Amino acid sequence: MAVNGETDPVARKMDKFPPLTVVSGGQDLLRRRFVAEVVSVQRRAGWAIVEVDGALPGAVREALNGDMFDPRETLAVVLSPEAADLELLERHHGSQGALTTLLLHIEGEPDGRTKFGKVVKTAWAAVHKSFPLPTEWKAPQVALDFVQAEATRQGFQMPAALAQALVERSGTDLGVLAFEMQKILILTKLAGTTMVDVAH
Repeated sequence: MAVNGETDPVARKMDKFPPLTVVSGGQDLLRRRFVAEVVSVQRRAGWAIVEVDGALPGAVREALNGDMFDPRETLAVVLSPEAADLELLERHHGSQGALTTLLLHIEGEPDGRTKFGKVVKTAWAAVHKSFPLPTEWKAPQVALDFVQAEATRQGFQMPAALAQALVERSGTDLGVLAFEMQKILILTKLAGTTMVDVAH
């Protein structure tokens, strides 16, 4: 998956991952895209994909036990992982040769005051992919880079001045900008060109 114009090796090759991975961050669009790309890559590789609610008692344990009739490797996307059994997650993180990979999907950032948050920031730091919100003064540049990366990712070119104008008019929310870019790129394609101009 391309994030700010760079291909992320994590999404490309998750079979080199440890049994547990954490994804978090306030940048919702990028975080959700990353999870969707990991799921897509592993599905194409023949893995079973399951979604697990960490708040449901026993749900993560059941996912780890797998399906006795399906011996494939499994990617279990765990929602609300902070509510799951932390000891079970820690044991799985240290396991060898597990057939199930847990992808802990945290909306926002883990709360560093909790035991779960402390484990994410220390013991699991090496397997933690974060998409933090930029500081207010960096947000315009992040948004500008995102707009141009969106064009490039879909095979188009967008001059910096037009990207800047879009950010000034639409703001720095990447979800809004992605939607605006989708419309702009459709119009550009209909015009039979790959270069975005003012009319689009």
